Amino acid sequence: MRRRVMLVLLWSFASTASADVLPTQGRLIDLQAGDAACYAEIEVAGETQSLMADFPICEQQGLIGKPVRFAWTKAQVLAADCEGDVDCGRSDTVNLIDRMMAAPASPTCAEGEHTAFSCRVGTKQVAVCFVAAETGDWLQYRFGRPSQAPELVSPEGPLPAAHAAEGRVETYSGGGSSWLRFRRGDHAYVVYTGIGRWGAHGEAVERAGVVVERRGDVIASLRCDDAPRSELGPDWFERVGVTAPDDHAFDVPTDSP
Repeated sequence: MRRRVMLVLLWSFASTASADVLPTQGRLIDLQAGDAACYAEIEVAGETQSLMADFPICEQQGLIGKPVRFAWTKAQVLAADCEGDVDCGRSDTVNLIDRMMAAPASPTCAEGEHTAFSCRVGTKQVAVCFVAAETGDWLQYRFGRPSQAPELVSPEGPLPAAHAAEGRVETYSGGGSSWLRFRRGDHAYVVYTGIGRWGAHGEAVERAGVVVERRGDVIASLRCDDAPRSELGPDWFERVGVTAPDDHAFDVPTDSP
């Protein structure tokens, strides 16, 4: 029963999305290049919206007809009163979609996505997926049943790895660990792997799993039920640009299951 409650906590303690009116998901209907930007026709909550996007987004024609998630940035584009004259010298500052991805159909990483971490916890799957694309890299935590749409993703849109999470490699006598923390409102989800002298008689023991934190306090801790697939290590953190402030720590859970 305790384990089942913890599984529920992983989903139910997620905070709601920001109250900002900018949408972050919908069904992509069409992409058309215009004078000032790429124009994305996206069905959001049953209504079709024409949203401005960065020009490289128009090259993602394979996403048309699919549920998508996207992220925004402030950018300058050709001013509307220029009426298509690229030499007019005026610009407008607008909200612009700068990253777009297919909405994940399951917690596992899809074709074209790199699995940074993955394991099974009870009947659920935990995964961290990474993509390096021409339109920018992104990193995402996912949790849910393997054959269903994720119950939780963080961040909701395709944020760059360095902004999506924090983490690093820790070294200490007798072992070390790697951890990656995704924040969502008051909550955080930390995937980790580690080895240390945590056995009953001081022998080396491996640990891997996911921890849920609320305002810095641990409220759920789940161990991987299978051998984790993980590339979290010095080379990976350096390659994707994820770091953590010195005063942001994480302790691998060492209590008995």
